[in-house]
Amino acid sequence: MPAKIRDLEGFCLLHLLIVAFLALSACTSLETSSDAHQSGANPLEEIERRILTTSHQCYVAKDASSLYALKREMLTWDVDPEQWAAQVYWLAFADFNLAQLEEIFGSTDQSLLLIEQAIDSLRDTATLNVEAHSLLAILFQEKIKFAPDETFELVTQVRNQISSAIELDSENLRAQLANVMNSVIEIPGFGRSVDPEETIALALEKASLDSADIYSQSTFAHAPTWGLARILGFEVIYHMNIGNTEHAVEAITRALEEFPDHYWLMELAARIE
Repeated sequence: MPAKIRDLEGFCLLHLLIVAFLALSACTSLETSSDAHQSGANPLEEIERRILTTSHQCYVAKDASSLYALKREMLTWDVDPEQWAAQVYWLAFADFNLAQLEEIFGSTDQSLLLIEQAIDSLRDTATLNVEAHSLLAILFQEKIKFAPDETFELVTQVRNQISSAIELDSENLRAQLANVMNSVIEIPGFGRSVDPEETIALALEKASLDSADIYSQSTFAHAPTWGLARILGFEVIYHMNIGNTEHAVEAITRALEEFPDHYWLMELAARIE
């Protein structure tokens, strides 16, 4: 066979291979893009679970890097304008958990910085809903131990935020949690505004009701469900505060049976031991 013909056949074969490769590459690219689009669910749908799971993993590893990485990822999300308040809320919730982890790890200055950052971001929301009011009450309460000079102002803020939250939705679990927290934590110079045993019993009663509304009432999508583990934890703290170690041990045992992977409950258990 003449050399020119062989060369031409070789060129044609090479050309066909290149065309086939490019076609396959294009198809693969399109399929990947389509899959990514189809799997590109709203990131807010899974964010509560991710924050709580990552917080626990950080506690076990004694390193909060993974939760900081998740927060940086959250800051890149391009959510719909009507879900902006929800994004702000979950960023504040991430900061709240980071603050608690940093406190456990011994970095109180960083913990205070994160609490203040969360408070500032929530205050900037155009409309404060029951979830924002409840989380703000919790954050103001957390700040008191780091800023004793601001105690009077912070206690006032805690009570105002709880009042606003309960007025909006008295069944909301986070509103109940804020009320329990306020009743259990003793602040020198301030009397109790509510009875701890009554608030804990009321919160647990509401949490045990077979009603999705307790967990889902909110003015933004993908409403929070967290709160029960911490209510159970404050029951433990209450018993510890009054010197009833036996009841505290029973309460933390029940709490960890229901929430075995909750870092804050694990830390409470370690303090009792």
